Amino acid sequence: MGSLTSLTVTDCMVRDVVTAQLWQPLSLLRKHMLVHQFSFLPFLHPDDGWKVVSDAALVRFLGTKRKEREKRLSLSLQAALLIGEGEPLAAATARTVAPSQFLESVASEVAEAPVLVLHEGSLVGLITAFDLL
Repeated sequence: MGSLTSLTVTDCMVRDVVTAQLWQPLSLLRKHMLVHQFSFLPFLHPDDGWKVVSDAALVRFLGTKRKEREKRLSLSLQAALLIGEGEPLAAATARTVAPSQFLESVASEVAEAPVLVLHEGSLVGLITAFDLL
């Protein structure tokens, strides 16, 4: 691998990104996170653009009380984001970059959450801090 000053996002990004869909139950998001060891799942919100939900946000939302946890695991992502009682599931606005952008300019952005790579509005990859190690 060359220096970060000469590499572009395309050189290091993860392709074939697993995304969440608003209609999917939280139990499926949880399963994807566990099976693939993801800390974040991106999803496209029709009104707000690309967002990411973290494993920590999902844990806080599900809580520790068994009955409540089971009920919340059956909620769709969309319902969890809009829940009327209690705190809704937290989702952060995703930082997005173009595939041609130099890694040096995005390296500091990947510490807290993945950076999504968009080409003409479509998700083509993502970069995490792990990808730059």
